[in-house]
Amino acid sequence: MRLLLDTHALLWALFTPVLLSTSMRHSVLDSANDIQVSIASLWEVAIKQSIGKLTLERPLQMEVVDSGFTFLDITPEHCAAYADLPLDKQHRDPFDRMLAVQARLEGCRLVSKDAKLDRYGVMRIW
Repeated sequence: MRLLLDTHALLWALFTPVLLSTSMRHSVLDSANDIQVSIASLWEVAIKQSIGKLTLERPLQMEVVDSGFTFLDITPEHCAAYADLPLDKQHRDPFDRMLAVQARLEGCRLVSKDAKLDRYGVMRIW
């Protein structure tokens, strides 16, 4: 199964797995699953680091590589689909919206606690 981790799920999976649901911990640890990490999440974390909201001991990309997760690039197709996504006044987070687009186009289940993502037609699991 292809799983795309949202940014919180990624940070929890890497640093505090107890914050994931039990089933998600098992899914992330299951080597049969292909765990995807969007470049959008790396960008979001970099912004949080640059404004002092998050501190990591090592670069996030090194943690992702060491975990065996796979990077998911942002493609022109993702950007075109993002432009077509309906704008919801209740959910304007550009990173979440890109993850929703990527999950839909790449056939991934989106690992996220955020039920607001359901409105984008993703297969969200938690």
